[in-house]
Formats: sequence, C-alpha cells, structure tokens
Amino acid sequence: MVSLLDDPDPEIHRQVQQDLDALGVKAVAQLEDLWIQTEEVNERRSFEKVIHRLQWNNIQHNLKDWLKGDRSDLLTALCIIARYQYPNLDEQAIRQTLQAIRIEVWMGFNEQMTALEQVRHLNHVLFRVHKFRGNTDEYLNPNNNFINKVLETRKGNPLMVGLVYMLIAQKLDLPIYGVNLPQHFVLAYLERDGFMSPLKKDDAQQSHLRRPLFYINAFNLGSVFGKRDVDQFLKMVQVEPSEQYYRACSNTEILLRLCANLESSYRDAEEFHKIPEIQALARIIGAF
Repeated sequence: MVSLLDDPDPEIHRQVQQDLDALGVKAVAQLEDLWIQTEEVNERRSFEKVIHRLQWNNIQHNLKDWLKGDRSDLLTALCIIARYQYPNLDEQAIRQTLQAIRIEVWMGFNEQMTALEQVRHLNHVLFRVHKFRGNTDEYLNPNNNFINKVLETRKGNPLMVGLVYMLIAQKLDLPIYGVNLPQHFVLAYLERDGFMSPLKKDDAQQSHLRRPLFYINAFNLGSVFGKRDVDQFLKMVQVEPSEQYYRACSNTEILLRLCANLESSYRDAEEFHKIPEIQALARIIGAF
C-alpha cells in the first residue's frame, strides 16, 4: 500500500493516504517492520514519511482531547508532546519514577514542618540524593524539553526541571505552581485556602486569591526568594512589572512556553524542518 503513495495518479495517492490515516498508529508497528526489511533508499523514505504522518496525527488528536478535558493532569500533556521526538515513550514508567521520588520525599515529612522546611527536604531529595540539575552546559539541547529525557539524565532547562519539581510537590499536596517570568521559569509556594486542584485556563481569577508565600528557583537547586527579588529581576531584564509575573500560571500557559522553548532548541540545532510542527502544536494549545 505504501508504495502506491508514489503513484502518479492523484486519486490513488489520495485513497491510499486516507486508508493509512484510517488505520492510524495501529499501523505503525507493521510499517516499522517493513522499513527494517527493505533496503531500497526511496522505499525507506516513503515508510519514514508515512510513519511520521501517522504519529504526528496521533499527537495532535491526543493533545486536542487533553485540551477539551479538565487539563488537570499536566504530565499526560507533557508525555504527548515528548512523543513528538520519542514516539515509543513509556508513560507508565515515567509515572512510576515520579511516584518513587514522591514516596521518598513523603517518608521524610512530618506534620510539624513549616512550608520552608518542606521545601528544604524536597530540595535535599531532588538535588542532593537524585542529583537533578539545570543543564547549563547544553542549555538549548532539545532533550532538555522532554520529560522522559529529563528524568533519565537528571538534567533539563528551567521549565522542565521546575515541572519535575512541581509535579512531585503537587503529588505531596504542596501548593507549588509555576510562574512564567520573562526569560525564566520559577515556582511559587501559594497560601493554602483549602482548594488544591491544579489551575486551568478558566481559573485565572483563582491564582490572584492565592498569594505566593515565596518563590522557588528549581534551576538553581531550589533556592528560595521573595517578591522583592522578582522586582529586581524584572528591572534587570528591563521588563515592566505585571501581575502575570507574580502569579501562578495555568497548564496551558506552561505548554505554550514549552513549545516556544522547543522551537528555540530546534532552531539552535538547525533542525528547521521540525519548527513548523511545533508552531502548529502551539496554535492548537492557544486555540483552547
């Protein structure tokens, strides 16, 4: 069937394309087997194009489904986007890794701990025991943007190191959420008000009601800082202060930042052919 994609008859080409699209990712394993068996270069390229198209369509479909839901499970969306580069990603293994770290942190908690003491203990487990670090040597490496590679290498950019921190913290019922600073991504430990569900795009008003007690820079080993430090940072990067730079951001805002980071990484790596698809993902996210 794949060989018919090169048929000069446009109607045959269209029909074959429709048949393959109808099969979806179910056909990928068989196509990969055929790719291995063939030695002809043009045939291999045809298989690669079809496999990528099916996987790309699946990513778009799954992302739209996530956006139509309650958007509370950010990890699912991170795995969907990571499958752009790693289509065989094992989401269950990622969840198990995060759960194991969560249990390790939880075992060191007690009810008398203050917010700062909780953060110090979380910092100890993540940065001293598990050696998570900001990847300063290869800051624009595309792998810094993928949750599976960050968990594997223990290195990432400010966004992804911060998200690992945030995902584990929220599994511990700590009110820690992302903050979209210009040129940087940090976390905020919010006041507790009894409402702990993750922020969605429609919950923008909620974040203003939950004042940050302090901020956390996961890229700098979990260092803690206050509002005055945010003021100074904005002054240093010559950006006017705005409410959005002090409040918790939504999961969709996080995904848009992830797409922007990926675009920069692929541009730096001169993988220009991937940029239009990342831009397409950003448009899908921005439409919801």
